[in-house]
Order: sequence, then structure tokens, then C-alpha cells
Amino acid sequence: MMPTGRGAFGRSGRLAPNLVWAALSVVVALSGLACRHAKPKPAAATDQAARMFTCGETPCDAGTSYCEMLKTDYAPLPSTYTCRPLPDTCRAADSRPADAADCGCFPRTTRCDFCSRLERNGVFYFQRTCIGGH
Repeated sequence: MMPTGRGAFGRSGRLAPNLVWAALSVVVALSGLACRHAKPKPAAATDQAARMFTCGETPCDAGTSYCEMLKTDYAPLPSTYTCRPLPDTCRAADSRPADAADCGCFPRTTRCDFCSRLERNGVFYFQRTCIGGH
């Protein structure tokens, strides 16, 4: 809506301040629309990020590693957690833990007697647990 009197200009001959702000708002809005297409899209989560799980306090990639937990039966010695390389027999071709794989995919010589296939937040991974060194 145009101010009355001398059109868009007030008595001083200058552009009315409210019209300046309105015009500036339109320019800012239009420039935002024009730039919206030029902005890069946010990066999608990588496959590796989608395979991450926590082993103790360490992040591990379920496609390339399993969690080894050494539980102690002596209170002054803390339990330890380590990401260990996942045997090829436990991997799918696309570096994910094989969907049908179970603990039988580990070689018999693998350390830690207790094995579990776990799932946390949609990520499947293996955990091998040693209690007292076994």
C-alpha cells in the first residue's frame, strides 16, 4: 500500500522508511529463494556411519570389526574392550556383517570362548567375551 501525499516519498523528498523496509524484505526473501537451489544438500550418512557400534567406549565398524570384551574376576583389574578385525568368513561381500552369519563363522582359534551376535540401533555386530582369560 502506497503512502498518501507525495507518493512513496514523504514531505522531505526521501523514500518513506516503512517502504524501504518492505522493499528490503522482498529482496531478502527473493534472494533466499534464488540461493536455495545453489546450496549443497547435506551429506547423507555414509555406509560406514550406519554400521558403527560402541565397544566399551570405542566406536567400531560392524563391517570390519567385532568387539572383544575381557572380563576380569578380580575387582581391581578393570574389564577391557577392543575392536578386533572381523574374519573374512564373517563378512558379506559389501563389508557388512553377513546377515545369516552366526558365531560359527569365527575360526576355532579365535580368542574368547563366549560369542554373541548383538543388535543395537539397527546395527548387527559380534561380541566375543573372555572371562578370566578364556
